[in-house]
Amino acid sequence: MSAYKLIFQYLLLLISFAFLSCKIKENTFTADDSARIIFPTNAETFLAPAATWQPSVEKVKKCEAALKQHLTRNDSDDIAKSLNTYRFQYIGYGESRTRILINAFCKETFDQFPEWRTKWVAALDGGTCFFEATCNSSTQEISELSFHVSP
Repeated sequence: MSAYKLIFQYLLLLISFAFLSCKIKENTFTADDSARIIFPTNAETFLAPAATWQPSVEKVKKCEAALKQHLTRNDSDDIAKSLNTYRFQYIGYGESRTRILINAFCKETFDQFPEWRTKWVAALDGGTCFFEATCNSSTQEISELSFHVSP
């Protein structure tokens, strides 16, 4: 009888582990294509983990549209037209749960960041090949747009 109980507990543990593993995988890779990744809450970035949250795909898509409009309006139309050649990383941050950090890097650098889906890409230079922006997901306003240009 105790052997059956032990087997039952073991199977329950395996089923629980399998369920949790699927949930973690689902939350880690929620992008709708190979050029985008939405990082989960408490992901390893330069932000304090306690201040991060995982935005929805819907909010990210609205921010992408806002980013394209912002670039077009602010003399960066050439970048706006080439956004499909960039990879994007997203993470929500702040207590208000409205700000989404957008991190982008161009195709010429893809080989330099093979783990971009699990590690935040950080660059100190690179011109328009690297940029970040903050999107208010409630108002779709873009702020803090910065390109990595050498001083």
